[in-house]
Formats: sequence, C-alpha cells, structure tokens
Amino acid sequence: MNPSIAVVSTSYSLPFYSAKHEVLGVMAQDMELGFLSKKLSTNVMRDAGHFILVSAKGNLLAYPPDPQQALDLKPFPQLSNYSDLWQLMQDALQSGASGGVIRWKDDQGSENFGHISAFLTTIGF
Repeated sequence: MNPSIAVVSTSYSLPFYSAKHEVLGVMAQDMELGFLSKKLSTNVMRDAGHFILVSAKGNLLAYPPDPQQALDLKPFPQLSNYSDLWQLMQDALQSGASGGVIRWKDDQGSENFGHISAFLTTIGF
C-alpha cells in the first residue's frame, strides 16, 4: 500500500474431520481488529449494551466503546469495570460451562449482566 499503514489483526483456524477422524481440510481467517470493533458497534439490549470479543488469554479483540484499546491489545481484566467479570468468566469456564449469563457489580457498585460464549477459547492470542 502506498502510503503504508499498520493494522492489528488476529488469525484463527478450524480443522474439519471425516467420520473416521481424518483431517479433511482447514479453514483459516485473518481479521483486522478495527474492522471487528466497527462491525460490533451496534448497541444491543435496549441500546444499553454492546458486544466485546476477548481472547482466551484475556486480550481485547473488539471493544466498540473504545476501539483503540483493542488495537492496543489492552488486557480485558485491566479495564476498570471488568476485572471482577473476567474472574467470574474464568470460574464459569473452568467449571465446564461453555456460556451463559453472568451478573456482576462494576467499580461504582452498579449491577450489570453479561453473556459469555466460549467459542474463542482456542485462539492463542
């Protein structure tokens, strides 16, 4: 590109197996993190919530309220309102849950609800 630009991206892959557990192929995808944040910027839950993508290691992949934090690879648990939520998510996933609704209080003591889904747990980000 002229002029050149720097982008932050993530990659993932998913193998496909036959009934005999033989690898049939692999699907791979590279995603630019700014694109993810932009696509997820639509408010949800009566316009009071948003989607956040977090890697299994806790790095932000998409954070619509402040996309730059995802581009800077800010760790999710270091965001002020999410340190307790991160621990609750880890506890739920370690107990074998693949998703569900979690209730937690933010730094100001306000009660919040979130839904976790563990589909990104294999990303080594």
